[in-house]
Amino acid sequence: MKPETSFYLSALIWIFLFSSAKGQGLNQNPAAGSCGEAVEWTIGSVDERFGLSKNELTGIVEEVTGLWSDAAGRDLFSFTPLQADSILTIHLIYSSQQSQFDEEDQLADSIRVLRQTFFPKQVSYRNQMATYRQALNRYHSQLTRYNRAIELYNESLARVQVSGARSAREQERLDQYKSEAERIRPVLEEAGRNAESEEQRLTDLADELNDLADHINELIYRQNRLLGTWTAFKKGSYTNIADRPKINIYQFDDPEQLKLVLAHEFGHALGIPHVENRLSVMYYRAEYQHTTPLQLTVEDIEALSETCEELRE
Repeated sequence: MKPETSFYLSALIWIFLFSSAKGQGLNQNPAAGSCGEAVEWTIGSVDERFGLSKNELTGIVEEVTGLWSDAAGRDLFSFTPLQADSILTIHLIYSSQQSQFDEEDQLADSIRVLRQTFFPKQVSYRNQMATYRQALNRYHSQLTRYNRAIELYNESLARVQVSGARSAREQERLDQYKSEAERIRPVLEEAGRNAESEEQRLTDLADELNDLADHINELIYRQNRLLGTWTAFKKGSYTNIADRPKINIYQFDDPEQLKLVLAHEFGHALGIPHVENRLSVMYYRAEYQHTTPLQLTVEDIEALSETCEELRE
């Protein structure tokens, strides 16, 4: 075999992209291979920050490889606890991408919690506004009555002062107006205090709402900036450099998406290229597929058959 041909095969790499660009590896169309012998696989390094044990990952991988084996009608993969360069090794690598995803996830959770606080408080503000207006209306009503009583008293007093004489009836009227004003005054003062108190509550709620809105908007801005850096976000990759096959998983949202990414990369480990159906496991983007439960599409199975010579016999 020529040196350049040897390097071409040993440098075969597959990459599953989470981006708008149609990600391709160094070569996405390998020659049809042999699926006669099961591909041995094992678990390599698993970063503890993923919160997944090696035993749990082993169970997930066995489920995923079972999809391809069931479609082929034979065991295409075989687990081994041994560690060797020639054995397909699965690694969970906590990269900067996963760190960014975790940060975005935390931001999304914070935004959700703050919104859950904001909207009920917004309702409280509207209710408080109604309460304040009622209190203010009561104050204005009492103020009108008080001012009217004072106005009548002053008018009567002015007439007495002009005439220079004060009859018993005029004195009675003056006493009545004065008494009415004195009776209304404490009610007016209480209404004023209530209105001021309700106004302060309204102001406090308005301050809280504005602070919450500012905080939410700040987090949304940070979230948008973070999402803007994910234009070519690799979730996983299959490489076989110098006959050292491995699958690296960099990021997943949940266990179901982990299964999808693993199924995709194990497909590449068999030599299966990308297919055009966006619902397929072997579609180049991990975005449109149904993951509950994860299933191979007709295009996935056809690609498997085209790749594995034995399945065409």
